[in-house]
Amino acid sequence: MSTPSGRRLDDLKNWAEIIQIMVVVLAILIGGSWTLYRFISLNEIGKARTELEKEKADLEKTRKESNLVDPPRAVLDVDLSADTMEMKEDLAYFIAITVTMKNKGTRQTVLDFSTDPFSTPLSITQVTFNDEGIPVWGTPSSLKIAVRHGEVDNVSLSPGETISLPFGIKVRNPGIYFLEFMVPQKGKESEEHIQAVNGKSSGIIAWVKGIFINVN
Repeated sequence: MSTPSGRRLDDLKNWAEIIQIMVVVLAILIGGSWTLYRFISLNEIGKARTELEKEKADLEKTRKESNLVDPPRAVLDVDLSADTMEMKEDLAYFIAITVTMKNKGTRQTVLDFSTDPFSTPLSITQVTFNDEGIPVWGTPSSLKIAVRHGEVDNVSLSPGETISLPFGIKVRNPGIYFLEFMVPQKGKESEEHIQAVNGKSSGIIAWVKGIFINVN
């Protein structure tokens, strides 16, 4: 025959077993949830990496196809700079001009100075202004490339190459002058460009650069 104290002890044992079972079940649930979370997270990371690699491959394919569609071409960057020196004995001014050209394209280009009007590729024109402020253009002077011996007929520029050409002129009057440099493109690329723009094979494609300077 069990006593009241014995029944209470049994009840405590039962509750202890129940609590122990609940703790075990809770631990299993937490561990399973963490495992499931890691599995889903790692799976998502793997998918993201796969998609990134696919996008990189597609981008590289597009770049290669673009290179095949867009053939190499010459892109000429032309810059003009000028320095003015007063010639007091001659009551005149000397203008030293430098034309700097860089081939920013992807193919070699040949610049042709052998035929008129490009045998004198640089022109200088004095500019005055009427009462309304509108420019009045004087008579231009054409300049050859300043070399000590002979003449420059052609200049060849490889991709990335830069060249500077010197020019010089003495002028009597101070004031505003306009400098303009013009050089034609030579070769097959020029013919293809003309054909694409004008629908015919004859014509001239030229690079042009102009600046105003103040001589005083």
